[in-house]
Amino acid sequence: MTAEPRQDYVNIYGRKGGRGGRPYFIVLKLICVAAFLGGLMTLLALMLVGPSPTSQQEWQVRADLISTAFRRVIIPGVTGAEIAGLILLASVWRTLIRMRWLMVKAVIILVCMPSFHLLLSSRSENLHAIVSAGGDLPAAAAIHAQMLAGSAAGLAVGIVILILGRIKPRLGQDFGRTFAKRTQSG
Repeated sequence: MTAEPRQDYVNIYGRKGGRGGRPYFIVLKLICVAAFLGGLMTLLALMLVGPSPTSQQEWQVRADLISTAFRRVIIPGVTGAEIAGLILLASVWRTLIRMRWLMVKAVIILVCMPSFHLLLSSRSENLHAIVSAGGDLPAAAAIHAQMLAGSAAGLAVGIVILILGRIKPRLGQDFGRTFAKRTQSG
């Protein structure tokens, strides 16, 4: 019996190597975006569906829960998504920097995220201060309503950012003109 020559396997259908860490950063970004948006949705559900606090102790529990959700889920989620997004952008920034969807997304992130952070963190601190001092519960309810509105607006902006990053709408941009090679005449 003669042995047949061994043929090397050639992968013609599978994923090719050489993409580096990009797929892992995409997964990291998806997890962070899910934490950010999921945290906001959970917090909104708690504020809307859960019973309204009526006693000082219930307000303390609610204030602690809101503060914990922001500190441990929402803020780390949005921070991780932004860092992973910048790492992903670093590899292809020359092409993407001319895309209108990215420009709009960047402006929304640069304007809205710090604004929402300042609004909601100050409201959370005020709610904690009022509840811890045994202050008036109507003022706590007013701050709670402001946090509800701010969280809903943050969720809406997060969804807009998600749509811009996933769908990448043209926004009236003609890619042929944007990426046409410019020739020197004359």
